[in-house]
Amino acid sequence: MDKIKNILKFIPEEFKIALTEAVRLAVLAIIPILIASIDVATGAINIEWALVYATILLTVLRFADKWIHEVGKSKNNDVMAGGLTRF
Repeated sequence: MDKIKNILKFIPEEFKIALTEAVRLAVLAIIPILIASIDVATGAINIEWALVYATILLTVLRFADKWIHEVGKSKNNDVMAGGLTRF
């Protein structure tokens, strides 16, 4: 456990916050993907890969947005604090 703590102390706090947000979004996105993938008639699961790819893309974009925002906040940079969307 100490080895993990030693490794984690080198990761910037902004990265950890952004990663937490991305993981939270991915976990919440799994539920509707599974619901949309269930075939009610047969009970089979047919994964809609377009939904999976869209979710991955949105999660990556949300991670980047949050990371830029957190770095901007920590450096008092108003442009970066706006993230990717600037609002």
